[in-house]
Amino acid sequence: MGAMVNDRVSGKFDERLNVLYLKIGRAYYSKNRNAKINDEEIKELFEQVEQVNTEKRNIEIRYLAQQGKKKCQSCEAIVSLESRFCNMCGEKFDESTMVVPEETPEAPQKKCEFCGEPLENDAVFCQNCGKKNGE
Repeated sequence: MGAMVNDRVSGKFDERLNVLYLKIGRAYYSKNRNAKINDEEIKELFEQVEQVNTEKRNIEIRYLAQQGKKKCQSCEAIVSLESRFCNMCGEKFDESTMVVPEETPEAPQKKCEFCGEPLENDAVFCQNCGKKNGE
């Protein structure tokens, strides 16, 4: 019985330590990903992380595009693919992300107070002119 309790207690501490190690690794990576790394093992791990992140982003972009959507690089809101501005933070999209899908989705009822373009129901900023609505 004593060994079982020790294993459980030890396991709980190991779980907490693993979470902390993960946080340390993420913090180190975030602070050093653009720095010149001399340690070859760390450098290789950084390259692998970048490769996985690139693959993940590419899959996410394709998946969202199939649904007629895209992600704002500034606030990470999911918006309509044809939006020129993010309807949550007002960030202007790069021309390369403004792809109009073949079928236009049904227009929302709410319209921009400034340019008259349809707004998504939860939009704060117009995806066409970038102005804040509802003030």
